[in-house]
Amino acid sequence: MSIWTDLVDFYKNFSDASPALKAASLAQWIVESARGTSVLATQHLNFGGIKFRQRMQGYATPVDYRGSDGELTTYCKFATVDSFVQGYWHFISSGPYDDYRTYENDAAGYLRYIAGQGYAADSNYVAVALGVLDEAERLLGQSDRNSTRSPSFRVAIVVGHNRRSPGAFAEAPVNDHEFHFNSIVAQALKEEAWHYNLEAKVFLREPNTSYSAEIKAVYDQAKAWEAGCSVELHFNSGPPSATGVSVLCRRDITRPRALAESCQSSTVEAIGLRDRGVTLVDRSDRGGGSLYALDDVPSILVEPFFGSNRDDCVKIASLGPTALALAYLRGVRSWVESTIA
Repeated sequence: MSIWTDLVDFYKNFSDASPALKAASLAQWIVESARGTSVLATQHLNFGGIKFRQRMQGYATPVDYRGSDGELTTYCKFATVDSFVQGYWHFISSGPYDDYRTYENDAAGYLRYIAGQGYAADSNYVAVALGVLDEAERLLGQSDRNSTRSPSFRVAIVVGHNRRSPGAFAEAPVNDHEFHFNSIVAQALKEEAWHYNLEAKVFLREPNTSYSAEIKAVYDQAKAWEAGCSVELHFNSGPPSATGVSVLCRRDITRPRALAESCQSSTVEAIGLRDRGVTLVDRSDRGGGSLYALDDVPSILVEPFFGSNRDDCVKIASLGPTALALAYLRGVRSWVESTIA
């Protein structure tokens, strides 16, 4: 057996941390030790890249080691796998991570928290660790994602337009059509959704000789997936002076309006453009085909900026597509918590 297998086997039965915290920390160790193959791990049983501090006396001994940053630094040397695990949690509980127990049921939140408190200098650390979180869960026997993540609400993400008819074009520095730009936003929504206790699936409109048939097909797919709501992604176009954020929803019922207002608020707050308010749409209006496609699933259409306005485009390019995705997710989560949960 390898030291990595020894670590995983020991950690499966470790009872002093919640399942979410165990999965998050093991994901760290996968990254830090390259699955137990780094020199620091093989020679010193330090799977977490933990530097020696006086508070680690009794858990580890100091050893000089040249880390990935190229600097010769004093790290922790552990005697056994058991002492490493105990030492790791002592390092966390005795350091600048006082609020870590707030995230006992939130693996991603824990990783973001300790990284923000200085555990790692690499700006990509959290993303890399999250990328192996599923592996950590599997190694620990947490095959059910809900063992470390809260139950999710399903959100259908419909990308506006299609590859053949890509929609409006955004000025520099965005330099992109709606379909391609929002396909990137949609992917970010899908990847980030579970951090917000949401599950997102992306639906693309396939070119069809009939617009109504195209809309019906994509929303039938969302309904078959049993989505709890849908968000269709666009951006606006108009005179060069036109600016701001708007969200569209159907006029005749109230649930979509509450969702639209929540996403409008979160998007305006995130990107700082003019609040154009929620637009109530009749069935025959622009966007009505999408917004009235599902009677029992609240649906909205988001237009966060004007591609025809250079200042809007500069703002969006400076923030990036992920900022929009996160704004939408915050809006949906707030709506779910206030009206459904």
